[in-house]
Amino acid sequence: MHLKKCFEGIKKLEMVAPKEGRKAYETTGIFSPDGEYLALTAAVVLDARPEEWLNWVTTSILKQSPLICEKYAHIKNSPLFFFRNFFFNVV
Repeated sequence: MHLKKCFEGIKKLEMVAPKEGRKAYETTGIFSPDGEYLALTAAVVLDARPEEWLNWVTTSILKQSPLICEKYAHIKNSPLFFFRNFFFNVV
């Protein structure tokens, strides 16, 4: 599968081999082309057509994004801190 062509910021998925009693792989995180890693909140089971489970992975990433933003929003040197506290000064 060519994830780099479908999603610009995803280089590869972290795959977990099927556990006993399961046939399908699971993905637990994603890697960016820069080497950054994002762990998903819940493993996504890849037991359907690629079109379906890619949507599931996308949904899982979108659920994880606000959690990451909240984690760094209080750090003063963070762009998120600046954006949240001084947004109207920029506009």
